[in-house]
Amino acid sequence: MNAQTDSPASVMPVWRKVKLWLWLGRGVWLLLALFSFITFLAGIRTFYTSLLNFPNSATGFSQWTPQAMAIALDNIGISVADFAALETGLAIYKFLVYGGLALFLFIKRSHSVFALYVSLLMFLTGTFWGFNTLTPLTPFLMWVNRLIYVLLFTGMFSLLYLFPNGRFAPKWSLVLAPLWFLFLLAAFILIDLFRAGQLTSSSAVLQAVSLLLSGCTLLGIIGLVASMGIAQVYRYRYVSTPLEREQSKWFMFAALLNAVLLLVFGAAIPALYPDVNTVTATGLRYGLLVNTLSAIAWTCLPIAIAIALLRYRLWDIDLLINRTMVYVPLTGILSGIFAVSSDWSKQFLADLTGGAANGAVIATLLVVATFDPLKKGIEGFVERVFKEPPDPTKHLQAYSAQVGNVMQVMDVEQSARRLLDETVTAFGAQGGKIVIGPVHSPRLTYTHGDWTGEAALTFVLDHDDLQVGTLFLGPRKNERPYTAQDQALLEKYLAPVELAMVWAERAQSQEPEAPE
Repeated sequence: MNAQTDSPASVMPVWRKVKLWLWLGRGVWLLLALFSFITFLAGIRTFYTSLLNFPNSATGFSQWTPQAMAIALDNIGISVADFAALETGLAIYKFLVYGGLALFLFIKRSHSVFALYVSLLMFLTGTFWGFNTLTPLTPFLMWVNRLIYVLLFTGMFSLLYLFPNGRFAPKWSLVLAPLWFLFLLAAFILIDLFRAGQLTSSSAVLQAVSLLLSGCTLLGIIGLVASMGIAQVYRYRYVSTPLEREQSKWFMFAALLNAVLLLVFGAAIPALYPDVNTVTATGLRYGLLVNTLSAIAWTCLPIAIAIALLRYRLWDIDLLINRTMVYVPLTGILSGIFAVSSDWSKQFLADLTGGAANGAVIATLLVVATFDPLKKGIEGFVERVFKEPPDPTKHLQAYSAQVGNVMQVMDVEQSARRLLDETVTAFGAQGGKIVIGPVHSPRLTYTHGDWTGEAALTFVLDHDDLQVGTLFLGPRKNERPYTAQDQALLEKYLAPVELAMVWAERAQSQEPEAPE
């Protein structure tokens, strides 16, 4: 066992060891992020000033007039300046979450093309509203805005075909990304034409053509939306590893959370309570609530993506999903019980006493009494429905996996590859190489990462004077040198692996006796 650190002079600069295409990707990332950040800064003041003059330009308040909205805000104790500051603050909050996590992913995972792609999407999503604020300045910028919108949404929707490993699954999903671009572009063009009145002509032929185009575009987008869910389910069941399944759970949990909130606050509540969409104080308060919750909910998505890609506490998602499936319906049921029982008890006490009565006390006692039984009942239902079904072959599968692991260790080539992969990842090396057999005439050579042939750390794999091979590690991604402590840790953790590889090498070198 022998670990050797190469002299700094023998280590080439980091920029020479990384492939050109990866550096180009990083350069494109930085340029686009810088452009987006500059437009974000330029759009902040414009956005705030616009809200001061036209508070109804904020999302969700298009049915208001500026004067009516200013009066309504004043009636609920909020000035127009406070409203503009709130909306601007929410936009800055989204930028800090999206942009901050994107920058963190870029720093920690810039050696991965897929991580670069995801982090760039996150950064552009958090900052693009600044450019959107500037687009009314010229017609050219408006069309550039539309094109960037289409590209950004295409990239975001394509993420569901790629997440979490950056490969399209199923394979036919590769053709869906261009289809997203075409259908989204058609949708934006049709919307602009309708707004301009060019498709609302009295001509029956033109109306029929516009209706046909709109219907085809809508059906195409609905089909593509369905394909995203199908792709994720297919990947989860037939393609993903156990680790990738946990990553997908984080991503889909955040995506479904946003979808549910959109259905509840965008469709269900307005359908049940139409007053929330009216030009009244109720509608104004509801709009403020929805905008605030929307900003918080949308930032759950980049947080979940960052957790998945950084593999931080992945298995906590199972507990999170379990508690969500228990406490969300529990809260809804208890709220319904409280509302109904409060009205009933109030009416009952009023009839009993002949005067006004407050039924909140009885309703509260009823909620407290039903909380524990309801909670246990929902937990039991979730456990029965969503737990893994009993598998009589479970123990046989576990034994088979144990035998497979032992046989993998006894396979020198597989052990060597696994050893190199784990060592490069553990020490944050740019790349590495492992040689089985003599260095001058190896029986097997395997590389990992961005290996360029120059080693910063060399480790000889041997035991009892039998040398199995040699492990080479390239410089670290953070450019820090390998220390004596790193060498000691490497010797400690590789000792049992060396022993297993030596035994496997000896077993493979013994020829079986010829049968008589």
